[in-house]
Amino acid sequence: SAALTLPSMTHADPDVRSASTSAKDALKGAFDAAFARPELFGALSEAVATTAAAAADDDGDEDTRLETEMLRRFRRNGCGLEDGAKRAELSEKRAEIERTCSAFCASINDCSTVLTFTEDELDGVPDVARYSAVGEKEGGGVRRKVSLKAPDAMPVLQFCRNADTRKAVAVAMAEKCQSENTPRFLDVVRLRDECASILGAGSHAAFALETTMAATPE
Repeated sequence: SAALTLPSMTHADPDVRSASTSAKDALKGAFDAAFARPELFGALSEAVATTAAAAADDDGDEDTRLETEMLRRFRRNGCGLEDGAKRAELSEKRAEIERTCSAFCASINDCSTVLTFTEDELDGVPDVARYSAVGEKEGGGVRRKVSLKAPDAMPVLQFCRNADTRKAVAVAMAEKCQSENTPRFLDVVRLRDECASILGAGSHAAFALETTMAATPE
């Protein structure tokens, strides 16, 4: 799967990044669909019940833990819902979440924002000449382009002696794609809460913590 999904974050060609993002969505959708099939959930439930009846219940047994986790994964994908319309609604909301998250990440990966600094403003940054020059500053000296991609931005944040330069890059990175991604973030928060409600959880926090050591928000 890495061969399909990694280019969405690293490839220089935007068409390749887009194709990789689509492949990632399809792959995630295939896994979710497999764990949302009621007939598989029913067959597994019967098999687990038969196994439990034939052997002593042992929570420490690896097979028992695997069976419990598999059944829980099916339930968390809506297989415990008797209403088929609710299952379909959950599936569509989950797909919308994945599409929105992919668009969120793609927006960041495609960000072309650059900042420009004089070489003095980049004092302390190793190999400053690798940053593209964008013309001469009045009075002499070139300005260098610093993109918000990690290979460009991180050396500035780590090594630049000029606090104002570091601040400018840090603020730009924090605000990267904010206008387009804030609505997406809020949509995902809403959709996750709606999915948790369909599954009978009090909140997305309660749903998410069910499988962790904390178990509940409380």
